[in-house]
Amino acid sequence: MAHGFLIDMDGVIYRGSELIAGAQQFVSALRQADHPFLFLTNNSRRTRRDVATNLCRLGIEAEERHVFTCAMATARFLAHQKPGGTAYVIGE
Repeated sequence: MAHGFLIDMDGVIYRGSELIAGAQQFVSALRQADHPFLFLTNNSRRTRRDVATNLCRLGIEAEERHVFTCAMATARFLAHQKPGGTAYVIGE
């Protein structure tokens, strides 16, 4: 059985623009132990790149592949519901 970590960010990794104590060490330990992990966000305004860049600025070693957004979840859900379908998105 594969194990991994799904990590919420706001209030877990950072609060506002401040890194939460121990967050950097926790992510470093995951990387050193080669544990798979994803940072999750329900902020639809940010891309994976935006989120990873922000985490790096805060001192968390993160790459785009470590980020899963609500937009990605929505796209996968819609693709599953109607393969090959299209969507016209309005708003954020």
